[in-house]
Amino acid sequence: MSRHANSMRGLGNPNEGGHCRLRPSERRQIINVRRNLLKLLLFPVLLLSASIANAQAVGKVQTFAGDVRLERAAHAVPVTAGMDVIRDDRFTTGANGRLVIVLNDQSSLDLYDSSQLVVNDQTIGAGGTASTRVSLFSGIMRSIVHVTSGGTPSFEVHTPNAIAAARSTDYDTGYHPNDHPPTIRTV
Repeated sequence: MSRHANSMRGLGNPNEGGHCRLRPSERRQIINVRRNLLKLLLFPVLLLSASIANAQAVGKVQTFAGDVRLERAAHAVPVTAGMDVIRDDRFTTGANGRLVIVLNDQSSLDLYDSSQLVVNDQTIGAGGTASTRVSLFSGIMRSIVHVTSGGTPSFEVHTPNAIAAARSTDYDTGYHPNDHPPTIRTV
């Protein structure tokens, strides 16, 4: 038997009845590799959990008619009555489309034909005061802002060239990007 083969005998050759003995530095390397592998495997799970936690419902689709499309997290989603509306949902109505969304504070958004809306956020603070922000990129939307006993709500409709804010009212906001210059109308 060679000198090298003799030195290997019993130190890790399972065919010769030996068992593997690792130096402390080798053990640390194996532990670090296992930890990193575990992190790689758990990262997608944590990322998915974070996206689900951020997908808080801010309201529901009450009714819709005609051509109404929803884009959620860059994916097309079929619109159904009663479905949750999630932060940053983007709704588009076609030439014959109409959509009514009821927010968690019972305020409502009525989106008319040929319109595009993003529901940015709605939070209801301690005491029931609501803070709502939506973005109207084109078309017309009627907003009916619900007042609670918790205080005056904050309700903002952002367009590419203005912000319309209401404290408690029923109003229409329209943004027409083809007007020169683009106009916002609050009725």
